[in-house]
Amino acid sequence: MGVITGTVDAVSFIAGSAIGSRKSFIASCSFAAYSSSDSGALAGVVATLAAADRNGKTKVITSSTQGIGVTCIGAGVDTAGQAVYVGAVTVSSASVGTLAFNLTDATGSELTSATACKGVQLLITVDES
Repeated sequence: MGVITGTVDAVSFIAGSAIGSRKSFIASCSFAAYSSSDSGALAGVVATLAAADRNGKTKVITSSTQGIGVTCIGAGVDTAGQAVYVGAVTVSSASVGTLAFNLTDATGSELTSATACKGVQLLITVDES
């Protein structure tokens, strides 16, 4: 079983309040070839969001009980044309942005195999201070 660590290729700020401390971003991600014995991961997501936002504030990914946290909002596609999603996300470090998950199909079933894919879209909500 391998860990397929993806790359955040692009970040877009989509929502935030002038009064509150919560912001939301879309991150477009890519992954190497994947099989059902693998798991997916993203590391350093908070630093990637901070580099895109460049406001100097500390960011922490919200938990699912506080708000959105991290959820897949758009399929990517592998080199064979298969739709690729991120399943349920475990955030092991909210202040660093270490994420673990499986790559899935639209129903949430883990993919048995996928070639390299790109364009998987995650909605990531953070609190900043």
